[in-house]
Amino acid sequence: MKILMAVHNISGQGTYRRAFPLARELARRGHQVTLIASNKDRRLGVLSHVESGVRLIESPDLLPGSFRYGWDPFNIIHRIAAIGNERFDIVHAFDCRPTVIYPALFARKHGARLVIDWADWFGKGGAVEERPNFLLRTLLRPIETTFEEHFRPGADANTVICSTLYQKALQLGVDPTRLIQFPNGCDTKSIHPEDRVEARRRLKLPLQGPYIGYVGSAFLGGAVFMAEVLKSVRLQFPEVRFLWIGARPKASRRILNELPDVYTPERVSEERLNDYLAACDLFWLPLRDTPANRGRWPLKFNDYLSAGRPVISTKVGDVKDFFNQKAIGWLTPDDAEQFASQTITALSDPIECNRRGNEARGVAETVFLWSKFCVELEILYKQAVML
Repeated sequence: MKILMAVHNISGQGTYRRAFPLARELARRGHQVTLIASNKDRRLGVLSHVESGVRLIESPDLLPGSFRYGWDPFNIIHRIAAIGNERFDIVHAFDCRPTVIYPALFARKHGARLVIDWADWFGKGGAVEERPNFLLRTLLRPIETTFEEHFRPGADANTVICSTLYQKALQLGVDPTRLIQFPNGCDTKSIHPEDRVEARRRLKLPLQGPYIGYVGSAFLGGAVFMAEVLKSVRLQFPEVRFLWIGARPKASRRILNELPDVYTPERVSEERLNDYLAACDLFWLPLRDTPANRGRWPLKFNDYLSAGRPVISTKVGDVKDFFNQKAIGWLTPDDAEQFASQTITALSDPIECNRRGNEARGVAETVFLWSKFCVELEILYKQAVML
């Protein structure tokens, strides 16, 4: 099949890391796959190159800041021009923001079957409610909700990342016979266990730990939660260091940066990500019990497993089910005091931490395989083409 995939994200970030591994696996299975994403630097013209058998098209934005993430009309024009008169069997839209859905609908008009993925709950009740700015929240709520919900029932098939979004899709009228659910997979080649001290030395970090790690963005409430927990942990482990890896909102970053021994490398290349993960003794996944967190599958969880370190998580969302099946870390309620207590217990027992870290790596290698999810996806595509 000839397949077009589209994400609103910049290459290498966000949902791109869900779409590209699937595109790569489909290419390995003999399909011709094109993936459109945005380029972090370009303001004019598209870039096109091939990576791991996948044709990557990177489109430009003119708008600044958060408006680059799926809303730029200039980006839409470039994407539609880039695919031009090409004919695809399948177009897989990874969300419904304008830079994704309009090029996808253009491809559908020219004969492609439309599949829509749902990996984040952006609209009413979801992530938009986490925005601290009241005016921006009020403005974006109906816009995000309309784009998020309007197109899915009319698609030829749908994919979702978690059970919350599966139920929401059914409530919108999505046909359950053309709907599949699968989480994110693990990149066990690029991310793998390494010696902590050597990783810290390469990064020029203090060699003495322990280090607690957290990857990627966090809602403001999550940042406040982590700051509170970190203060409590330091009453027992004053030497503990906190490593926040990757981009994050300014308000959230400011809360953690006020504390000592917090390291916040923001621009982390894919090549250096493994070093930062390897530098940590354990990872946090402190999801607050909100609809936005129940309606997602954090990709950071898969990175943690691949790195072979234990995870301390709250009992929120679908990830909690895997802690009950395998000893990959520890679960706590959405409560800062209990989360801190469990962190102290884990840091007090490095042997058990190592054991659970090894178990986490085993789960990454056997359960969260992109190749397994790709087989299910390929079946869905074939069913859509036969409609």
